[in-house]
Amino acid sequence: MFEDYNLVKFVVVFTIIVGSLFGIYLYINKFGSFPVSNLKSNIKIIEVRHIGKDKGFILAQVKNKSYFFSFDNSGIKLIEKFEKDVDEENRKKDNH
Repeated sequence: MFEDYNLVKFVVVFTIIVGSLFGIYLYINKFGSFPVSNLKSNIKIIEVRHIGKDKGFILAQVKNKSYFFSFDNSGIKLIEKFEKDVDEENRKKDNH
């Protein structure tokens, strides 16, 4: 009789533990990410190019200005800042 009691006790505890772990898993998947803002972001990463281990270039856009950065182990450096070409943007819209 005690053997059956131990088996039932094991099954109940095992079910509670597995259910708790599954509940935590579902909770983390649903609420684990940071909330996404409904506002439109002003910063866009256009492209990232890696040219070696821990070295590369980043092209970023903030409103109507574009920035060209390089990065390596020592940090990030601004290479060039330029205005967005309005005519180029209009050509892209016409082609698509």
